[in-house]
Amino acid sequence: MDLGLDYKPEKVIDTLGMPEKDWLEYRKKGLGGSDVSALFGVNPWTTRRGLYYDKIGMSKMDPKNQYSLDFGHAVEPFVANWFQYGYDHNPDKYKAWLEQRLGTELKSFHIYKDTWMYRHPLYPFLQSDLDYRFHAAGVDGKPYDGIFECKTTNTHSFLDKWSKNHWGWNSVPEYYEWQCREYMCVMNLDYTIIACVAGNNEDDFAMAFVKRDLNKEEELIDTAKDFWENNVQKQVPPPLAEDEAHADTEWNTLIEYGMIGSPQNEEHPVVLNPSLLETAKREYELGKEISALNKKARQLAAKKELIDTQLAYALNGKRIGIVENSDVKTKYEIRVCTTERETVNKKLIEELNPGFLKRYLKKSVSQHVKVKPKAANT
Repeated sequence: MDLGLDYKPEKVIDTLGMPEKDWLEYRKKGLGGSDVSALFGVNPWTTRRGLYYDKIGMSKMDPKNQYSLDFGHAVEPFVANWFQYGYDHNPDKYKAWLEQRLGTELKSFHIYKDTWMYRHPLYPFLQSDLDYRFHAAGVDGKPYDGIFECKTTNTHSFLDKWSKNHWGWNSVPEYYEWQCREYMCVMNLDYTIIACVAGNNEDDFAMAFVKRDLNKEEELIDTAKDFWENNVQKQVPPPLAEDEAHADTEWNTLIEYGMIGSPQNEEHPVVLNPSLLETAKREYELGKEISALNKKARQLAAKKELIDTQLAYALNGKRIGIVENSDVKTKYEIRVCTTERETVNKKLIEELNPGFLKRYLKKSVSQHVKVKPKAANT
């Protein structure tokens, strides 16, 4: 594939001050950076099917994580400003880190906001909204232009070093890496700094440097082109996700786009394609297997509780003990642990304040599929 690396991105529209509903409509006209990871099956929030529903304009319920989305947008200026501050005032850490990644000594560096939406001139189904951009100059005067992307996360994903999608210095989750690659593809730029904050001290600030990879970019273009032309434009939904890692995500996608029937719509059963008979049978068998395992777990829990009683009795009122056998060099510590949980006495509250709970209770609804065999021809 000839990537034609002498192009400039096309400006679509300046999004500064644009109402969110208008911005969302523009996003549906192409695939953005945050969409690409779904095409590669690494997006934890949506799947190809969810992305398809979005791009063909299906109505969507309000996102469950609206607070997180709004918080992320609000903190973007701080993330960018802090890196600039660190570069200017702590050069041994921030400036040295960037120089090592660029492979040159820098004379200047600054971050600036870019509010335009851009489109790839050769592959117009690819479009990008950027957080910020940066311009740097080497001591030899050579310019270095790139993208500065701002993120927020929770402490768990920031500290979980065993996860391939954890944040840290020089570590970025795979789904955000694909986002950076889409931006560089559209903008025809070679570098992205992606910075993330997880808390209120400097140890909770980290960033990674993503360099353009033309082999991955070619894969990105081919994958996005196939999805846009053969799914979105032809309005052919992609297959449902089949891997267990996306089971919850795909189910939530159906709920989010109103694809799960309501309790009021149970009068007449739908006759499904006979090809789904084995699928229904497998669901029924898995349900029975889960029930058997749950029963076994309850039995084991009861046996464990009997043994716990014996050990607690042997401690004779103490909280901790040791049992060992020097002959086989086996030793166990036995400890009585206490956990506390506060609960609300709903009955008493209702007696003292009739109707009080009803005003503050929040109903949570969950749905699931249940399969049971029926006699044929009934």
